[in-house]
Amino acid sequence: RNMITLATDEINAAGGVNGAKILVDYEDGKCTSPDAVSAMQKLKAQGVKFVLGGHCGTETAGIVPLTKDGSQFMLAGISSNDGAVSGSDFAFRTSPEVSDMATRVTAVLGGRYHKVALIIEQTPSAGVWLLGAPHAPPALHAALQF
Repeated sequence: RNMITLATDEINAAGGVNGAKILVDYEDGKCTSPDAVSAMQKLKAQGVKFVLGGHCGTETAGIVPLTKDGSQFMLAGISSNDGAVSGSDFAFRTSPEVSDMATRVTAVLGGRYHKVALIIEQTPSAGVWLLGAPHAPPALHAALQF
């Protein structure tokens, strides 16, 4: 948040973007679909057209349908669930899909490393990307039980 404020202040001090000042509003989707939908609807009511987020798969899943009419554009920075932004021409993300990431990461893990540790939250979605990966070491499959 501090970085965004610094950048916004710098841009606005230099005259803004094409002469218009940048205004930033923050809402917390709380990593849940209902909270993200509420936040997105609040931003829409304020006239916000460009949204950075949701940043959790559950947030993204909830708000993508709200962009289908083209009234808002969203860019999810870290939602990696497969198909996370499908269903709307106005929803995008910057992270690769989890299945692609799993295939690439586990190809390296399976060939070079025999002990692997994960530091993740204790939810089924957090470890699932390695469970189905084709090159994951067998011990990893056994360790990832939620």
